[in-house]
Amino acid sequence: MNAPEAGAAATQALDLLRRAAGALLHHFGAEGADARALAFDLWAASHGVAMLALAGHLDPAFDGADPSAILARSVTAVVAAAVRRVGATASR
Repeated sequence: MNAPEAGAAATQALDLLRRAAGALLHHFGAEGADARALAFDLWAASHGVAMLALAGHLDPAFDGADPSAILARSVTAVVAAAVRRVGATASR
């Protein structure tokens, strides 16, 4: 995020993701969780899936290698971990 031309776009994307993460944490009763940390975790997970797909390592034609399904499972796991860290329940 040090390149000026990419910096502004990355900052805007992270801020949007941070706000969405904050709303999601609030929904699950985890207001004490760090929305910025969750945003970085989600960004890293989605970036990893995107890079693997672009490199040809993930292909929806193969069982278990659908990038959309992998990202959905990853996001679910990351959010659940963030909620658990503050002792909230995801029963809302």
